[in-house]
Amino acid sequence: LKMCIRDSWTGVQYGGREPLSSIDHETALDETKRYWREWLGARDGGPEAMPERWYEAVVRSELVLKLLIHHETGAIPAAATTSIPEKIGSERTWDYRYNWMRDAKFTVQALHDTGHEREAREYFDWFADIARNDPAEIRPLYSLHGQTDDAVAEETLEHLSGYRGSDPVRIGNDAAPQTQLDVYGTIVQAVYETIQFDESVRIEGIWESICNIVDYVCANWDQRDAGIWEFRDERRHFLHSKLLCWVALDRGIALARNNDLEAPLDAWRESRDEVREAIEQRGYSQSAESFVQCFESEDALDATALLIPIYEFLPPEDDRVQSTIDAVIDRLTTDDGLVVRFVDSDVREDEEEPFLLCSFWLIDALVLSNRLERAREYFENVLEYASPLGLYSEKVDPETGRLLGNVPQAFSHLGLINSATYLGRALEADGEVSPETFHPGDIETLFRRGNPSGSSP
Repeated sequence: LKMCIRDSWTGVQYGGREPLSSIDHETALDETKRYWREWLGARDGGPEAMPERWYEAVVRSELVLKLLIHHETGAIPAAATTSIPEKIGSERTWDYRYNWMRDAKFTVQALHDTGHEREAREYFDWFADIARNDPAEIRPLYSLHGQTDDAVAEETLEHLSGYRGSDPVRIGNDAAPQTQLDVYGTIVQAVYETIQFDESVRIEGIWESICNIVDYVCANWDQRDAGIWEFRDERRHFLHSKLLCWVALDRGIALARNNDLEAPLDAWRESRDEVREAIEQRGYSQSAESFVQCFESEDALDATALLIPIYEFLPPEDDRVQSTIDAVIDRLTTDDGLVVRFVDSDVREDEEEPFLLCSFWLIDALVLSNRLERAREYFENVLEYASPLGLYSEKVDPETGRLLGNVPQAFSHLGLINSATYLGRALEADGEVSPETFHPGDIETLFRRGNPSGSSP
């Protein structure tokens, strides 16, 4: 019995072009694979020593980020999709096809740690251009062409039933006009890190804008806002917003000092001290033995408190930091390391599904605390929730393993890269992993492993 098996091709394209021939299919596939090999091979440095399984996940995340980057502007949307619900049947169906300014710090760090200097510089140029606006006009999110407000106004498409019956389907996002004070700290932190990573970036070109931002924070840090989770019906004194105001002031002072630049340093230091005092006095709950979600709360725990040691507001060994980490593990974390955003909040009902970025924040905080065994356990558990293609969404159902929310989620992949880097460095320093890792020549192995047929990346 003789059988003849021929390749079957499926082509997806848009516009009025003629259908591709089979020869064109093969050529396109070869060119695609060649492009991605060359792109990964051109990294300036790249992922450091880490176990093989982690390295594969990091490479997949690099590919995701590159695919999300807008080729003309360098902006990166939070996700490629809209209206996939945070919980099946819920109305939490948001449009994530926009660039959130708060992603800047994590994006800069991940792109530099993986050696993608060109993409990091293009992204820096994009958000630096936004930062040149009047600080009062800087918005939490922008279209990939830098538009906001009316250009991204939220609409619902009533004629669509939504993903698995979860409606409404939305285009646009009404978080754009919100007051979110954390955006200023993330901008200044991203500039601060970019200057450290890339010697070609001249701080003088953006210094006036940074001064305007820090001055604005001095005058407005004590205002209420919508917070990182974009609560639509309530403004509070959110701990995370105050923390990022402190970051804006602290990094602004450091940039001025390190680069011998003129700035009203006395006023900035005074405001920085005021923010620190407010956070320490009003943001920590003795009864909860942790930092809490907002100043008005006594027991509401929020995973953003894990960022306190990550942003170096307090050292990891501080008793309040350690008790906060323990509280997060006890009250917000599943047995395998998945973390929900908050609990016992009087601003909105409690979370029901773990938020993947928060899980990576916990891993980072554990690494900084030298609690490496648990950090590694949690990290490797979280990796298991990837889709068959190595993608992550915003949330996950720990009971079924179903990914929830828009996908692929940049925040989740950024968190994965940064946690793998933190943990890999710590384990190498501790003698737990070999300094040997994959090299660009091994990329084809990763491509084949992601597809059992080995036919495409």
